[in-house]
Amino acid sequence: MTRGQWWGVVALVVAPILVCVALNQIELALRDNSVQASGGGTLSDATKRVLDMETDLAKLFIGFATSVIGGLAYYVKSRRTDFGGSLSPFVLAGLIAALVACIASIFFGQLWISGVVKELAGHTFDPSMPNSEVAIPQAGQYFTFIAALIWASIVVIAQERHRVTASGSDTAPVDKHAFDDQSARGGETDAPA
Repeated sequence: MTRGQWWGVVALVVAPILVCVALNQIELALRDNSVQASGGGTLSDATKRVLDMETDLAKLFIGFATSVIGGLAYYVKSRRTDFGGSLSPFVLAGLIAALVACIASIFFGQLWISGVVKELAGHTFDPSMPNSEVAIPQAGQYFTFIAALIWASIVVIAQERHRVTASGSDTAPVDKHAFDDQSARGGETDAPA
C-alpha cells in the first residue's frame, strides 16, 4: 500500500467520525437548556394532531432525503460506463452538493424532532407560536431538501446531455435486436393483419 492510499484509508475512517462529532456539537450548541421540565400535564386533541403532523413531516422529509441519496448512488453506478468511468468537475461538484444537502436535511429533521420533544418535556409546546428550536430546523430541513433536489436534477440533466452529445445523436438509441428478430421471422409481426 502506498503512502497516498494509506492516507485515503485513514481519511475514509476518520472523516465520518469527525463529521458525527461536529454535528453532535452543533446540536448541543443550538439547544436552549434553560427550559426545565415542570409537573405533569395533558395535551389537547388539536395539539396532539399538530404534534403528529410535525413529526410525520420531519420523518417524511428524512425519508425523501434518504431516497435521493439512494437514487443518486444508483444513477451514478448504473451510468458509470456511459461516461467513460469519470464525471466532469461540474457534475462531481453538483453530486457532492446534492449529497451534502441531503445529509443536512436529515440532520435538520433530527433537530426538528429533538426540538419538539424538548418542548413537550418542558411543557412549552405551542403550535401557534413555534420558537427557534422548532422553526429553524423545520425551515432548514425544507430548504436543504429542495436544494438537494435541484442539484440532483442538475447532475442528471448535465450527465444525460453529455451522453447524448457523446453519442452524436439527439434521439434515443434504437434497439437493433428488435429489427433482427423481425427479419429472422421473415418480416412477420405479432400484430394481426
